[in-house]
Amino acid sequence: MKKENSLILLFTVFAVFNAFTQTPKDSLNFYLDNAKGSNKVKYLKKAITLLEDLKIDSLIQQTSIEYAKESYFAKDTLGLTFSKNKLQNHFKRSKDSFSLAKAYHFAALNHKIKNNLDSSFYYYQESKKIFIGLKDSVETGRRLLSMAILQVKELDYLGCETTAVEGLKYIEPAQDKEYRTLISLYQTLGNALGHLNRPKESRAYYLKARELAKFNTVTSRREVNYLNLYNNIGATYVDEGNFDKAITLFKEGLRFDSIAIKYPRQYQNLLGSLSSAYFRQGKIDKAISGYKTVLEGRKKSKFVYAESVSHSLLAEAYMKNKQYNLAKKHAYIGLELGKKTRNNEQVLDCLQFLTELTFGETAKKHFKEYVQLKDSLFTRERTRKNQFAKVIYETEKKKKKTPV
Repeated sequence: MKKENSLILLFTVFAVFNAFTQTPKDSLNFYLDNAKGSNKVKYLKKAITLLEDLKIDSLIQQTSIEYAKESYFAKDTLGLTFSKNKLQNHFKRSKDSFSLAKAYHFAALNHKIKNNLDSSFYYYQESKKIFIGLKDSVETGRRLLSMAILQVKELDYLGCETTAVEGLKYIEPAQDKEYRTLISLYQTLGNALGHLNRPKESRAYYLKARELAKFNTVTSRREVNYLNLYNNIGATYVDEGNFDKAITLFKEGLRFDSIAIKYPRQYQNLLGSLSSAYFRQGKIDKAISGYKTVLEGRKKSKFVYAESVSHSLLAEAYMKNKQYNLAKKHAYIGLELGKKTRNNEQVLDCLQFLTELTFGETAKKHFKEYVQLKDSLFTRERTRKNQFAKVIYETEKKKKKTPV
């Protein structure tokens, strides 16, 4: 027993001695070498602090960028701010504009998480401007993609078209290395054109994205790309009224091996689209059956935002089938979930249905709420478009004033 106690004491003394004799450089190497798995974020942050203490500028940039990426995936706004500040300090010391451009990039991501979309757009634009000056086509194209996605989200489809086309100019020449960015640009542009009622043009970009998807070496990503594109391309045929062609594509996607288990969200989207095509054909019972299956899947996965869509679609289908009690039930649930998830499109649809499904003062109340929301969304949409346009205009004006 005494021998065991002596050994424990010896190991403890050795550990304490080792901790005191270990140099900051040894600690740095330890943190950098072991920054993986559950320790990745913690050790990267410790490494950045040591790098600053040791004044090793060559690694601060790279490590701060890696830490910011991990913070973004974790939706950690404090981590993003930490990295942004370190990169700005690095720029002040080294005058390396790449660091400043990435600092603006991470500021944009920070505002995106907080849903400050006009501020996010501003910092994407500032980051893009620096990368153009650095002649970094890839980073420029990536910022333009992020801006285009924000514009689609805020219903600025014409602005998105302009931004995405500009992004293609930078990314298409590097398509072998940047196929993922290029696929996203094609899909985003296709989405915008679809909303602008230009289905043929939209489909052309979706087809370009599908052609590139085969280069994705990660099987799950490649398969998700294909399934999303079956859905998107099919939707363009629905918009043209070619329901048979759309249904063929939706069914082809749904035949993918074990899709409901491997890719439940893509399965739900494709089945929902197939059901909507049936609805447009007047096959209401078929549509309702599909919508109900999709709703159950979304409930199971707790995808509340999409649940509101399912309830809205069921309300519309039951109204068409003259099953008014069921229609009202789903409209009220869709309204509640739509408000909870800020899914304003579904809130508007459900309010419109309830205006028709209720009577007297209740119907008037729903109609008044519908008009107020519609007006506020129109005002917000117009304001946001103007803000985006102003950011681009002011940046371009500053660029022209800057002496060469």
